[in-house]
Amino acid sequence: MSSDIPSSCRAVVLDKVGAPWTIKEVPVSKPESGEVLIKVLACGVCHSDSFLHQGHLGDKVFPRVPGHEVIGTVIAVGDGEKKWKVGDCVGGGWHGGHDGLCKACNRGLFQMCENEVINGVSRDGGCEFMCFLSFFGSPGSPICNMGKVYDDEMMSNKRSRR
Repeated sequence: MSSDIPSSCRAVVLDKVGAPWTIKEVPVSKPESGEVLIKVLACGVCHSDSFLHQGHLGDKVFPRVPGHEVIGTVIAVGDGEKKWKVGDCVGGGWHGGHDGLCKACNRGLFQMCENEVINGVSRDGGCEFMCFLSFFGSPGSPICNMGKVYDDEMMSNKRSRR
């Protein structure tokens, strides 16, 4: 594991349906091929996360780190990655990945993938200080380049509140 990747970080964790939202230390690992690891700058929590909490998205997804509206800075990339690099500002949404092989994907309907990955539901989301996002070389990639979506003053204010 790279020395730049911490061994753990704080995250909001839902242990089971209806359990309290708790902040815990969770392990951080090196990103695999097809993933980037980001340091989370901001993550939205929306009604879908309350559906998760209430069990409307199933009870086999727990424990889970919620959050699927995440923006952060890439701190590590998986093997073979050429598009994303350390320091890029990226964002990820609900759609966390697709296989590119099923009937829906072959029709360009990546959101309908039979093997879809959902950030904050079928994989941990962005309500933590570190988060994995998946990327694919095909159209409909679930990571977008955020460019510089914040200004230096906003970031200095954020740092001073920690």
